[in-house]
Amino acid sequence: MAVIDALAAARALEEEDLRRFHATSRDVLARNPGWLTVLLADSAGTLLTDAARGFGDPLGPVVESASFDTAVRTRTPTVGFLARGESGVYAVPLRVPVMRDGQLRYVLSALVKTDGVRELVDRQQLPDDWVVSVFDAGGLRVARSRQHAEFQGTEAAPSLKKLMRESGEQGSGLTRALEGDEVYTAFIRSRRSGWTVAIGMPVAFIDSAVWRSYATYGTGLVLSVVLELLATFAIGRGITQPIEQLRVAAQALGRREPVVRPVTPIAEIRQVADALEMAAASAPKTSFSRCSGTSCATRSARS
Repeated sequence: MAVIDALAAARALEEEDLRRFHATSRDVLARNPGWLTVLLADSAGTLLTDAARGFGDPLGPVVESASFDTAVRTRTPTVGFLARGESGVYAVPLRVPVMRDGQLRYVLSALVKTDGVRELVDRQQLPDDWVVSVFDAGGLRVARSRQHAEFQGTEAAPSLKKLMRESGEQGSGLTRALEGDEVYTAFIRSRRSGWTVAIGMPVAFIDSAVWRSYATYGTGLVLSVVLELLATFAIGRGITQPIEQLRVAAQALGRREPVVRPVTPIAEIRQVADALEMAAASAPKTSFSRCSGTSCATRSARS
């Protein structure tokens, strides 16, 4: 989202130079291999540029229009729903409204691959007869530990769907997996994104004489996920300051003021800073500036 937000501040968009913006978006796409493309559309939903295609090539309709409409209506960044593009690859759109003078000018979207979610599930190294599924806010399956490719994009099994509907944001109970085996399932839904994670354990494990051992294993698994989330939260707090500096830099870019690049060891934040610098360099300037850290020297120049 930070990268897209920085790209939304590009001078080319303010000057409505779509060809120059298309070139900038292609550079950003090349730096983010986990993305399928970067799309720019007007507020009516007409695609204007696609970083995965040449400028001026014919473009199709907006993929997954529900989140696009939400971004237009709320004027806020939006996480979309799982969708399959023309290439047949599943992705999740992240959308950022582009505002100019208080008016919605464009909607900028990045289509993000689901590979990262699948890799997170695989890293848990669960027994083969356990099953984990991740669902988006619309109830479509983003990733699954068993037969991922076959079931990606489908809804939860009827019994799990009923459990999630009746239990609210979290719950547990007996369900049947898509393969037909009975499992004891626990799930939790994120309030922020609406995404849900469900973990199913075979009933035989719970009913066996060594249920305490498996209960300990399950508790350890849950604890490891919680610790991973806490670690992510801690890391997030650690990057708050440079992210805030990036936001200030993006606002400065929109005002045609010198961009101060944050000094940070985090590669992703440096990528955002690169995107800001590309945006700043994508238009003729009335001044030349060089900024780093908290120091900035500006030299007037004539075009």
